Amino acid sequence: MLLWMPLTGWLYNSASNFPLRWFGLFAVPALSGRDQALKELAESLHSWGFYLLGILSATFHLANGIWSFSIVWGLTVGPRAQRRMMWVSAAVFVVLSLLGIGSIRAFRA
Repeated sequence: MLLWMPLTGWLYNSASNFPLRWFGLFAVPALSGRDQALKELAESLHSWGFYLLGILSATFHLANGIWSFSIVWGLTVGPRAQRRMMWVSAAVFVVLSLLGIGSIRAFRA
């Protein structure tokens, strides 16, 4: 994701024939010339990456919060209980991530 978002944004700017300036310091060379099909593809890939990053970040934050809450508040005292709660939190992360990605796919279709 660290490379995906900047590269798709750069590709979108290049295909839009919009000059990209890096923090206003210097112009970044274009990856391609003006191309409407490439522009639409890059825009789609960039927005999908943005939504995916948001969903994964939010669900990881929630799952980690559930795990931390259970330890700090004394719900899981022993190492075995904490390990089980880790798996429960991981399952929450996976299920909510898949639901979020599915909902974004439904909205973008």
